[in-house]
Amino acid sequence: MTTNNLLFDRQCNNLYNFFCHTQYKEIYQVVKLQIQGDKSVFDPVVQSAVLQQVLQKLKEHGITREIKVTWRVHPDGYVFQKKHISSLYLKTFSCGSQ
Repeated sequence: MTTNNLLFDRQCNNLYNFFCHTQYKEIYQVVKLQIQGDKSVFDPVVQSAVLQQVLQKLKEHGITREIKVTWRVHPDGYVFQKKHISSLYLKTFSCGSQ
């Protein structure tokens, strides 16, 4: 550059310092999963396998940027919480009995 901020030609064998910088905006997306299964969903190996499947699905849908997928750990230390169905719900919607 010259003093008037114009570009000019230089020899190709001259080396000059430069750097490129791009700042990405971080986006957080929370997805709630409902999984039907036994106690194996509490196994860290199973949880890791599910995360890998989620990453694979994202890639299949064209999301190729650097992404980080993690579990949100609840205050009790678990990733998954058992969903309790009330007995009133079961009684109201049971088949064939009143």
